[in-house]
Amino acid sequence: MVKAPEISITDFRYMLFGVADKRLNAASFAKYFCDGNLNTYTNINGKPSTFNELCAKLAKLKKSGDIKSMTVTPKKNQETNCISSVSIVIRVKTGIFGLSKTPDF
Repeated sequence: MVKAPEISITDFRYMLFGVADKRLNAASFAKYFCDGNLNTYTNINGKPSTFNELCAKLAKLKKSGDIKSMTVTPKKNQETNCISSVSIVIRVKTGIFGLSKTPDF
């Protein structure tokens, strides 16, 4: 049985910021997902999506500095350590005062 490499929530989150900065893309995460499946179920602000779609939406931001807060909760398979689903709550800055809002992801 192949085990996925260990990744902390902090490192996973940092990599997502990298997607917003155009340094990384969805494929950068493949080794952490079960069977490299980038269409893994992802809950974004309460709405069902896929991990590929999440990365596409993050890449549309101008930069990671537009993200005010991001909470990432990956669910891992106990036997293989691979990520089987991801829940994310993200807020982005808006307006000249940098107020935050939940984006229409």
